[in-house]
Amino acid sequence: MLSLDWGTLFFIYLLKKLNLQLAYNDTTISVVMPNKEIQKHLEMSEKRDVVLSTHISYLTDNTPFEYTETYYHADQYSFRY
Repeated sequence: MLSLDWGTLFFIYLLKKLNLQLAYNDTTISVVMPNKEIQKHLEMSEKRDVVLSTHISYLTDNTPFEYTETYYHADQYSFRY
């Protein structure tokens, strides 16, 4: 069963309402040392490397439409592309 959150639904609504089309996205995966705020959100008791996924979605005219940064515990995830 397909499950969509409110953010995804709003994103789809916005694209349709404004008649916009996504063209492509750019994702960068890197390993970084987290600042105190990221450490707190990830509930890390000690400072360790984390994985940072930076994602930018572009419209057909190359205008950036969405920018996200997502942090992951480096020892708890694997990525497949």
